[in-house]
Amino acid sequence: ACEAPLATLRAVVAAMARDMGHSLALPFPKGGRTRMLPAHVDALPGGDEQGTFYALDLGGTNLRALAVELGAKKSEVADVRASEVAVPKEAYCGECAADLFGFIAQHFADFVAAEKQAGRAVGKCVGFTFSYPTEQTGVASGRLIEWTKGFTCKGVVGEDVVALLKVELEKRGLGALRVSALVNDTVGVLARARYSSGSDKPAACGVILGTGTNACYVARAADITKESVPSRTGDMVINIEWGNFFDEVLPTLRADDWLDMDSTNFGEQRFEKMIGGMYLGELVQYILLEYAHTGIVFEGTATALRKAGAIPSKWAADMADDESLELNAAGSVLHALGMPTGGDMRERALARDAARGVIRRAGRLAAAGVTAVLQMAGGGRAAAVDGSVFEQNARFRTAMDEALEELLGAEAPECTLANDGSGIGAALL
Repeated sequence: ACEAPLATLRAVVAAMARDMGHSLALPFPKGGRTRMLPAHVDALPGGDEQGTFYALDLGGTNLRALAVELGAKKSEVADVRASEVAVPKEAYCGECAADLFGFIAQHFADFVAAEKQAGRAVGKCVGFTFSYPTEQTGVASGRLIEWTKGFTCKGVVGEDVVALLKVELEKRGLGALRVSALVNDTVGVLARARYSSGSDKPAACGVILGTGTNACYVARAADITKESVPSRTGDMVINIEWGNFFDEVLPTLRADDWLDMDSTNFGEQRFEKMIGGMYLGELVQYILLEYAHTGIVFEGTATALRKAGAIPSKWAADMADDESLELNAAGSVLHALGMPTGGDMRERALARDAARGVIRRAGRLAAAGVTAVLQMAGGGRAAAVDGSVFEQNARFRTAMDEALEELLGAEAPECTLANDGSGIGAALL
């Protein structure tokens, strides 16, 4: 299953495109597993925007506040200042909405205060990147459908997240600041890419390949038949929420089923759980646990392998990249799991190959997803991508590029890094 051969990828492309078509026609859950949520963005930046704009980016484990200065030259980002902080568990698993949104608002208030103290121009509006399945009711309003990526904060599902943020901003003296846009991170990535490129080879889709994964593209508003969506241009950006896609054609392992059963959202986000950086190490962990249960290899590791987070995704990437004669990275991981000598060479090779297989499959499935999105978008030769897995994992990128070429040949898109797209893109909108 980790090989994900071309025939399987073609079946995934067809199934995903079919699912997206169903979800444009019928609301969830009557349609497909993807959500196909209108982002209420009918026009993207063209490179002529100017001024100072704020952004808040809540995309996973970290929260960022940004000030973005757009220069006088076309497509010029003159300066970006950012403050980043880890989201504590008491916020993302809070007992009420104020636990999370109070934390967000306080970090932003501290950032704005520092900007004022430095004598910098103060923005009048802030774009809010909120990278969780949200049914948008307007460009700056939307209700959370469900939490993903380990978030469980109570009192938020079903609520307008912009309204929750405004309440906390007002408590901190920032009530006059206008929340100009509620943006999924994929939409921010696409906006960032369009601002930078203008009309020169515009990106056809925006993709996140980081802690989690998702994509968006520009559809014709008329193609959205499940609801009436106003559009001044005839276009509408669609937040696919492809992480929730699932079909029997996906090349799954027993490890995928075990990971899903132990997750906080059983049965949901199955595609994301095969690709997202949050899960790659955990998948390797379950594969090694399956080996350990045979009693033949990895003796003494079973207890450690049953603990959540025993193999972080960084460790999996290190093992996959290990070219040393002694496979030292795999040895270090196995030592940490309870093998005093770090295992023999056969065990180290098994661990390395498990990591390589999981990462290779993830990259190839990401390519299948991009191919399906380009079909929905009517083609395109460029895809804007952001996220730590795409940016930092060369093995993942290589697998993704190879699969795109297998699927599309000479028509394979150029996947370019839209660096900090989720943050800067929100400021642009």
